[in-house]
Amino acid sequence: YFDVDTADVLKRVVGSVKMANIPDGFRNDLLGVAGGADAKGPDLYGPFWLTTTMVFFLAVTSNMHGYLHRDDVSEFESDINHLVHAMPVLYSYTFLLPVTLFLVLRCMAIPFNLMELICLYG
Repeated sequence: YFDVDTADVLKRVVGSVKMANIPDGFRNDLLGVAGGADAKGPDLYGPFWLTTTMVFFLAVTSNMHGYLHRDDVSEFESDINHLVHAMPVLYSYTFLLPVTLFLVLRCMAIPFNLMELICLYG
């Protein structure tokens, strides 16, 4: 699930926005037709690294906010708790929400691949 390169990830990020209105457009045009020779399939590289980058971005910007809003800069202490609070929220959105949606779709007898859902939410 990690067999992608930078061009694949970039193409999938842009394609997820461009093909939002096309039924099965993302699945057929970017992931490849299931069972076809050019089918790359969903990956976990994008969801993992995008979420990890967002966690660190939130931690850095919240610490910058604290630094810029101090009257005395010598009183500033970085707060690692922002990482601890941001990580479960973002990773649950990236991985638990697609799992929940997968279970709901399975109960409704709608066939959908779990890895495709994670790739779409990531």
